[in-house]
Amino acid sequence: MKKSISIILLLFAFSFLKAQVSITSQDMPSGGDTLRYSEANITQDILSKYQNTGSNYIWDFSDLEPTSQGIYEYKNAMQTPYGFYFFGSYGLKVSDSIGMGSYSIKNIYNFFKKTTSSFEANGMGLTFSGLPVPAYYQDNDEIYKFPLTYNRYDSTTFRFVTTLSGMLEYSRTGYRVNVVDGEGKITTPYGTFDCIRVKTYIYEIDSIGINTFKFGFPNHQMEYKWLAKGIKIPVLEIKGNVTMGNFTPNTLRYRDQYRKIYSPFAPVASFDADKTNVNTGETVTFFNNTTSITPATYLWKITPYNFIYTNYTDSTSEEPQVIFTKAGTYSVRLTASNNFGEDDTLRTDYITVTGGNPFVTKAWFIYDKENPTTGDDVYFTDKSTTTGSTTYLWEINPQTVTFRFTTNKNSRNPIIKFNSAGKYDVKLTVTTPYGSHDTTRSITVALSDIQEAGQVFYHVYPNPLNAGKNLLNIEFSEGGEETILALCDALGKIVCTGKSEAGNSLYSMETPELQAGIYFLKFMTGEKNHILKILVR
Repeated sequence: MKKSISIILLLFAFSFLKAQVSITSQDMPSGGDTLRYSEANITQDILSKYQNTGSNYIWDFSDLEPTSQGIYEYKNAMQTPYGFYFFGSYGLKVSDSIGMGSYSIKNIYNFFKKTTSSFEANGMGLTFSGLPVPAYYQDNDEIYKFPLTYNRYDSTTFRFVTTLSGMLEYSRTGYRVNVVDGEGKITTPYGTFDCIRVKTYIYEIDSIGINTFKFGFPNHQMEYKWLAKGIKIPVLEIKGNVTMGNFTPNTLRYRDQYRKIYSPFAPVASFDADKTNVNTGETVTFFNNTTSITPATYLWKITPYNFIYTNYTDSTSEEPQVIFTKAGTYSVRLTASNNFGEDDTLRTDYITVTGGNPFVTKAWFIYDKENPTTGDDVYFTDKSTTTGSTTYLWEINPQTVTFRFTTNKNSRNPIIKFNSAGKYDVKLTVTTPYGSHDTTRSITVALSDIQEAGQVFYHVYPNPLNAGKNLLNIEFSEGGEETILALCDALGKIVCTGKSEAGNSLYSMETPELQAGIYFLKFMTGEKNHILKILVR
């Protein structure tokens, strides 16, 4: 009998020890953790029970109703603006700005590290006048000392001072007291957990100023936190300010999963279409009937994705217009969002589309010079019939061409110089979501100088000329004949003349003052006459 009683007592003691919760550094957040929480209103029911505590206590907060959600995003230092200063630590953004006017600091991160004995804040990252400023703790803020178990008490201090600019300083000093005043089980909408409760009192003063002329912002806080193994942040925390010894809770947060938050101020999404039975190629207009007390944003999702937005609308337009490109039934979802939340509505198989593909893809192009010569810049213009996004491919045979002025074979309207005389086949292929088509046109390119059977008789340069007096050079092929030259204006009036003797390979002709315009250089060799256009600019 004594032996049986001893075994029972031993089992009871073992089960009691097993139920004790001990929080260690492994139960704290780490760099890279993203931990979602919900916030809820502090109701009279909450006020009546949050302070109750004891050993093996049962806290029931299962009826919490979330009003908003957020995420604690613990970033490795190198993912913050202050990585160089806090290498090896990890940060959590705690505020966008504190202070006011010229004494304000922004983009505030707390940085943390953890050891087997403590979880502590070891610095802050601040941005002042656009520059990142590190604030190192001279006395680290030990948020928890481990292990945290029922009835543990500890008190720690913290302090840091940093120079923001010149003689301007920012400092924080204070102390915190932790008391583990309860253990048992807690239930929230996230689940039921074995836990301890930690009651924390924090007294701190943030100061900013020059030397002894500083402005202090005292901050007295009280926190109630229920901690459980592996949850990383409090299962539940209630905190607020202490004024003249009186605690006023103002924030309730609890670990949670994603939940769709319904707010009485959130929009109510609703829509209709001007027609629901259409043929391919018809335009459907969606009318937005959403109600929202503040300006809302919209996102439309239509499935399957056989359609295009038209008339400068898109998936974020208030009332988009859509052309369906394939027969079938389509479901439409509208999501409306404002500062207070979002709502969506889905109309399944809402649009019925019949018919085939009405969108014809047909390639065609024109060019500006019907009889180009080598060296000319020929401007090609796309005249294709397409719908939706279009890609272009220009293929030229033979390939003795140069694409000019940053255009290329995929440009819609390329500029091309033909480098050799002859016949060229120019092929344009256009591709859209509804198919491809190509067309080929032939272009005959003549030589730019006066040539016959591949032999250059005359080569004139420079051409074009600049307005004013010029020296016009004419190169002759080897064994050139006697040639009379005459430069005429556009009306045929002779401006100047010259004569190149037989056997000359180069003749230079001085011109008088020339005005901008088109001139013609006439070559008279024996019984042959040739004319070359000269441009003056």
